[in-house]
Amino acid sequence: MKSSELLKKTKKVLWNGTGHDKYIHQFICLALNTATPAEHAFKKHAIKDKINKLLFPHKTLESWLGAKGIDTAYDTIKLQKTRQRWLNHLIKHYKSQGD
Repeated sequence: MKSSELLKKTKKVLWNGTGHDKYIHQFICLALNTATPAEHAFKKHAIKDKINKLLFPHKTLESWLGAKGIDTAYDTIKLQKTRQRWLNHLIKHYKSQGD
């Protein structure tokens, strides 16, 4: 399965900013683990490695944004919409590479 397809499955379980289950699949990497089959562990690891490299030295998008001077402390819905947009960008990135 291509990385872009794994990320599309991830999008289906990533919290959309509404409802009460926001902490179950709030983060892209956790949603990736939940949404995709175990037999794709190598690809999942590669995707998470890419995300970690993009966020480095931070561990979360929220922390990375804070370091850039963007206050996300009081707007979890806006932060989650940013995660959704970032996931869309990652899907397009992998599709453009044929993966």
